[in-house]
Order: sequence, then C-alpha cells, then structure tokens
Amino acid sequence: MMLAAMGALLLVGTWGVRSQAQGPVPSSSGGSAYVLLATPETTHLGFFSAELPPVLRVQSGDSVTFSTFPNVGEEARPGRSIEELVASANALAKERNLIGPHSLTGPVYVEGAEPGDVLEIKVKEVVPSIYAGQIVFPGESGLGLLPGEFPTGTISHLYVDIANETTQFASNVTLPVKPFMGIMGVAPPKDFESTDTEAGGAWTARPERIDDYGGIRRVSSVPPDLWGGNMDNKELTAGSSLFVPVFNSGALFSTGDGHVNQANGEVGLTASETAMRSVTVEFVVHKDMDLIRPIVETPTHFMTMGFDPDVDKAMKTATRDMLDLLTKTTGLSRLQAYSLASLAMDLNITQVVDINRGVHALVPKSIFTAYTPVADLKGQIQTDRPAL
Repeated sequence: MMLAAMGALLLVGTWGVRSQAQGPVPSSSGGSAYVLLATPETTHLGFFSAELPPVLRVQSGDSVTFSTFPNVGEEARPGRSIEELVASANALAKERNLIGPHSLTGPVYVEGAEPGDVLEIKVKEVVPSIYAGQIVFPGESGLGLLPGEFPTGTISHLYVDIANETTQFASNVTLPVKPFMGIMGVAPPKDFESTDTEAGGAWTARPERIDDYGGIRRVSSVPPDLWGGNMDNKELTAGSSLFVPVFNSGALFSTGDGHVNQANGEVGLTASETAMRSVTVEFVVHKDMDLIRPIVETPTHFMTMGFDPDVDKAMKTATRDMLDLLTKTTGLSRLQAYSLASLAMDLNITQVVDINRGVHALVPKSIFTAYTPVADLKGQIQTDRPAL
C-alpha cells in the first residue's frame, strides 16, 4: 500500500481550480490545438479504466497541451521528513482507496479511434516545473530494488534550472534536465483480467491491482503493459512518437508521472518526480497498422519494449519485437535482423520497480541508408504473443 499511497499526495493548493479545457485554436500541424489543465475534474488517481468518461474530445491530427500534477506534491516539499510523508501518504491512500500512486490528466477521447487501430502520440514539447523530488521509501515498505539495505529512506529535493537545463543533486553533483512523461497510455481492454496470457505474470502475482470501485472497473497505473502506461522510459522525450494499440472507442489517453530526469533501472523507486507545466502531444489514428504492444520511433532510434516480472522474458519480448520491426522498416530477413541485432541493438533495463520489469531495445536509424518510418508501416507489425 505504500506505493499506492504516493498517489494521494497531490498539490493541495491547486485543487480549488475549476476544470479548464481551452480550444480549439489553429495548430501548426494542420489540426486544432487544445489546452487541458490538471484539476480535480480532469485528473484521476492511480488507475486506467475503459469506463472513465473522457474530459476532452479531439480529432486525429489535433494536438493537446496538458498540465499534470506531481505524484508527491506538497507532501515532499523542502523540510518535510520522510516519516511525515509516509504517515500522510498511508492515511490518504486508505481514505481514497488507491490502487496506484499516479495523478493522471485525462482521459482524452480521440474521434475515430476504434479497437484494432493504432494511436500515434507525437511528443512535441515537455516543460517541467522548477521543483522535483526523488523519494527512497523506508526499507520496511519493500519498495525499490534494495529496500532492506536502506531502512530509513530519504527525500532528495531538486531545484530545476530551466534556462541551463540542469539540476543540482549535491554540491558536487549536477544532473542534466531531460524531461519526459513516465506515463502515457490508453485505456486497457474492458475484459482485461489478472490472468490474461498476453499481459505477463505480474497480474497473476498481484491481482489486487484490478478492482471495481466507485462504479467503474479500475486497472492499476503501476505496471506498464499492452496499453503503455507506466513505462518510465527516458527515451520518450520531445521528438519521439509512441505507437500504442487501441482497445476502446476513442482510445481514452491519459498522461502523468512527470520526470525531470531518470536513469535506466530507476532502482530507488522514483525518478525526479515533478509537475509538468506543459506537455504537448499530437494524436494520429492509424487504421491500417496492427500492434500487440507499444513501439517507439525517436529522432535517432527505433525502439521496442518488453514488460514482465521476469527480466529475461521482457528482454526476449523486446528483442523479438525489434526483429519484427526491422523486417518491416528495412526489408531485412528475420535471420538478418537477428544477426544485425548482435551488432547494433542495445538492450536497456528501463525500470525494475513497477511489478512488470521493463526492457527496451534500441537500434540507431543512422546505420541504414534507407528505411520506412514507423508511421508509414501497414499491417501486422509484431508476431510474438508470449504465454505466462
């Protein structure tokens, strides 16, 4: 419950603001542009749901600029002790019956997106707040990679120098600011079950992450999965395009869990958690593309991702998906792609703290004299449907 407790800690002073969705106005991309501010009416805490009513409707080709709440907010303010934060977090999590820690802005309904389609989310700009916090929970929580070795926990307070794109961790440690959203995802399938064989073993191990509450069926925001969600992937910065399968009419996209920076692994449980002043994305619906899991094209790389409690399974999923993607984008045979992967594909441990471990595979586009962009691909991209 400690992890779920984090989601209750919101920036209390902002919650008196009424819901605001501004738009449409002309956009440079050719569609319309909207602004969706994070308020009590436009956010949901710790879950995705196919039954959650949308707070905004847009068309394919439109862009939305979101703001988001932090996951830790005022409770992690300078001077706040880890003991005070934990006590407050647990109380609020119990009061709100949270099953996940994240404050998510949305969902946004994209007209024309239907089950079986693919939603492309083009990340245009990510602008963080001037404050972030990294939290190591006390060891008794069992959270993070090495909880037993750090019984007291800590909060590291980070002030963000937007102009210089740095933040000071300690007097002799300066970190680059590379903001991205830890969570971008669509609503899961209505019939998604904890024993779903396409979802990985996390849902069998932790079935309490799915429940019915307040008249809707909730799926926890903690484990990343087929619909994206809590991928915590630092490659998803401005200029990247995330492609996710659509499971419900309108896709129902939400985002949150803003990060100023993060290392692969995210071993201490959290990245540098922050509110996002603005996150601008453009939505494009693809009717002629078929996906099982999310894939990404960055300005420099092709990327595939595997999610499973077993890192070995996650590695194999990410690798198989990359082989499929390379055959589609470059015309290589699957055997050629496998051979090339040993020479040019990097496997990275995305995160190890969200029940489903994340692994992402990266292949640089610069090695190809010609390739097809992911947005131009047709038909089925992936073939691997792993069993438990």
